[in-house]
Amino acid sequence: MMDCIREFNNLLNNAPERQAGFDLAKQSLLKSLASARTTKFSVLASYLAAQRLGLDYSISEKIYKTLPSLQLKDILEFEKNNVANKPFRYLILGNEKELDMKALEKIAPIRRVTTEEIFGY
Repeated sequence: MMDCIREFNNLLNNAPERQAGFDLAKQSLLKSLASARTTKFSVLASYLAAQRLGLDYSISEKIYKTLPSLQLKDILEFEKNNVANKPFRYLILGNEKELDMKALEKIAPIRRVTTEEIFGY
């Protein structure tokens, strides 16, 4: 498990630079936005969601228009400024008897929570 946490930290602090993967994700998002339809009750729900964010326009439309000019370097810059080398909180779900609690305690203090605190029931 500690290997997984180390690798996860590595990914968060050093985003992989793969142009082909970025282009594929960008194409997929463009197609998804182009084919998405807001109908019936979704019109009102989308409007209210935009208002809650303080927007008076469709965020999907803005993303669709801006996405073609987005470059991998923009994403990497965002990652360096907003994600890399920041403190993280982990939520590890599992049977405590099967987890290496001593190794986890070396990362940070452990707070045990109930299923009700996590799931609300």
